[in-house]
Amino acid sequence: MARDFAITTVKSQIELKKGKKSSVSYTVTNSTGNQLTARARISPLEGADESWFTIEGESERGFSENDTQQYSVSVNIPAEIKSGAYKFKLDVFSVENPDEIFSEGPVIEILISEAPVDDNNNDKPFPWWIIAVIVAVILIGGGIIWYVVSNKPKPEPEPVKIEIPCSIKGKTYEQAFELLNNKGIKYQVFTTEKTKKNIENTISARTVAPAAPYNLTITPRPVIRPITVFPVVVDTDPECKAKIDPDQIVKVYFGEKTSAPYVRLEKTFLELKAGMNKDLLKNLDTVHRSGE
Repeated sequence: MARDFAITTVKSQIELKKGKKSSVSYTVTNSTGNQLTARARISPLEGADESWFTIEGESERGFSENDTQQYSVSVNIPAEIKSGAYKFKLDVFSVENPDEIFSEGPVIEILISEAPVDDNNNDKPFPWWIIAVIVAVILIGGGIIWYVVSNKPKPEPEPVKIEIPCSIKGKTYEQAFELLNNKGIKYQVFTTEKTKKNIENTISARTVAPAAPYNLTITPRPVIRPITVFPVVVDTDPECKAKIDPDQIVKVYFGEKTSAPYVRLEKTFLELKAGMNKDLLKNLDTVHRSGE
């Protein structure tokens, strides 16, 4: 049976001296097929204590469908702890349904040893020749490093990251798309099935007077052109203030915050059903990507 959350880590064992610190990184993927809020917690095993561990950042996070996020766990072993092997694991569960939707992470073993003791009872004369060898190695090594560095091609500059504006929330689609276009952010549009149907069924009237034929002088009768009423932005993924690469796609959610699955609105729907100006959709990502 498929797990609700896929929890992986590159470490299965860490070695620590007493009174020292370390950290372990986890990758957590939402495999439930639904958008939800999940919480991570540390489960100490075999003599380990919960006070040794700290989840860096937020332990409770929102996950979209098939979303993957990184967790980092800080490990701080007190100096008075006995040497030996201790274990712990990271568990993740749904805040809305913790008894049904949860997964246990892989067990990591901590090997704790004594800190090294300095030996001050060495009566042998200091081997000064070692200093001469070290100096010679440093000089030769420094020359080699200088030669390699001076002839190494300069790396390409990293792309400047873009910050997602918080002012996008609560904005209409015209205002939201204009903000994203001005910042050069690529985006996709999502809403609930209920809101999508409301967009198709809810219309208001706008009167447009057609031009009169060139050979007639009569006043033309106005015609009614339907336009839809579109909801405002309720959230983005990643969230506002997050800094992203220029080619990263931002998901923009319209309508209402809900735990129900969102559906993606294609460009043809936005232009035809919602009557949007195609110039506003110039940064709309129209390529279907795996996992969406």
